[in-house]
Amino acid sequence: MRNKAAPPSISQLALSAMTVAIVLYDHAHPGGVFRRGTPVNLKKCVSQLKGLPAAERDPLLNTLQYSTRTYKNAPEAIKNAISRRG
Repeated sequence: MRNKAAPPSISQLALSAMTVAIVLYDHAHPGGVFRRGTPVNLKKCVSQLKGLPAAERDPLLNTLQYSTRTYKNAPEAIKNAISRRG
């Protein structure tokens, strides 16, 4: 996602939109976004967020952790990726 040609504000906007889309999917789909077999590649999404500076990254990761319905059912690998800040 971090395209060298895109200004940082565009990348930040795209990653914010991705985060909101994940939260919306989690609330709209009966199984949620953290279930096995979801079409959302959460590992890749979280790794993209990890590329941001801490001031921009932490609120988005907190959004995934605290605004999703099914985070408590997430695999441990995803929980660890989201909870580790750095």
